Amino acid sequence: MKELDFRQETRNIQRFQDAFKDFSTIHVPAAIIEFFTETVMVQELSGGRLVNAPSVQKEGSQLATNFSDAYLHQFFVMGYFHADPHPGNLFIMDNGIICFHDFGMVGYLDVETRRKLAAFFLALINQDSEWMFDAYLDLGFLGEDVNRQEIQRGLNELIQDYANSPLKEWSIATALLSAVSMGWGSQLRMPHHLLVLVHALLTMEATIRSLDPEFNMIGYWQDKGSTLMTTALKEQLETSKVRLKYESAILAQEIPKALVQLMRKTRTGKFEIPLRHHGLEDFEQHLDRSSNRISLALVALGLYIASSLLMQSRLEPMISGMPMLALGGYALALWVTFRLLQGISRSGRT
Repeated sequence: MKELDFRQETRNIQRFQDAFKDFSTIHVPAAIIEFFTETVMVQELSGGRLVNAPSVQKEGSQLATNFSDAYLHQFFVMGYFHADPHPGNLFIMDNGIICFHDFGMVGYLDVETRRKLAAFFLALINQDSEWMFDAYLDLGFLGEDVNRQEIQRGLNELIQDYANSPLKEWSIATALLSAVSMGWGSQLRMPHHLLVLVHALLTMEATIRSLDPEFNMIGYWQDKGSTLMTTALKEQLETSKVRLKYESAILAQEIPKALVQLMRKTRTGKFEIPLRHHGLEDFEQHLDRSSNRISLALVALGLYIASSLLMQSRLEPMISGMPMLALGGYALALWVTFRLLQGISRSGRT
């Protein structure tokens, strides 16, 4: 329904226009702000050659690089991306600029997800399966209770397969999808924003191959990809430092006041340290069950001893030469023993 709302698409266009205003290789046709509603959108007229047109092939290598640059910028700097970059949504203008259309489907990556995604890609590029597995878990594809050795073995095989393949056949999108598929049957999760990302990556790489079938995907990611991901993360770190300075300044103002209040409470004898415990409820229940079982065991033991003493007497009435009271005591002791063993068995299963 969001894709059918042209108000949302107009906002997306404005956002991408602003993000690419300094790019000489990318053009986003403007939406005419005065003429749009939920069901109508008027946009600047634009056009050009399709990305798979024969006339594009002679400049395909540079266009593939420009297109990849645009997506690295979207993934790791902007944090939002055109999620459906198939040939029908792209034009190559006469001046060689790539023109994007159809901003109905746009994905979003928050700062934390961008960091985790960068870790996954860098781990793949550097063929580090342990780092790759940690990034895989961090991205939220699997729950924590998984067979680490089995998944990491699969990631090792994936890396080895890529290491033995020609560089031009490497695919970041396929590697990510293959890694995800290893989680089938092991608490696999597929967050919506990452599903949109995988779709965008697959479509993006298909478009790149259309522009330049010989494009060296892994070489590009090792060069520009690693540099841009590292730079983008540093910029995000600088933003975090600004907040750290702000929070430190607030804390510096609040500490003297807090110390004054603490000293006053100490002087007046009203100083208290509140303690909270967590997780003791289960322990208390376990302790109750254990004490009850000990009590039952003592009762059963007492019945066995008493019945054995009665068995040595000739107390009437008798059944088959044995005191009926002793037989009743044994029966009750056996019943208590059975209930005790039944409770222990249920506790062991849970």
